[in-house]
Amino acid sequence: MSFIVAIDGPAAAGKGTISKAVAAHFGFAHLDTGLLYRAVGAKVIAGAEPVAAARALDPVDLEDASLRTAAVAQAASEVGDPRGACRTRGLSTQFCKA
Repeated sequence: MSFIVAIDGPAAAGKGTISKAVAAHFGFAHLDTGLLYRAVGAKVIAGAEPVAAARALDPVDLEDASLRTAAVAQAASEVGDPRGACRTRGLSTQFCKA
């Protein structure tokens, strides 16, 4: 039997820390999707178009220490919501304007 565990919550709530600990404890693989968004955001800051940036991701891109900066985090948020239509409420619910 296989399954996927997703841990959701607001920015800087400790999702990465908890998910790494859960994965290590149970022997699960761990995928940091926030890091993927930040890697795309960094490429967008550098002038790339978001879809092209995502398609061009390379594992080495995920090792860049600058991915943890506030500017890259903001760019990652905008990649996920380019129109600025969504606002997070509570732990995991998003409300978006049409």
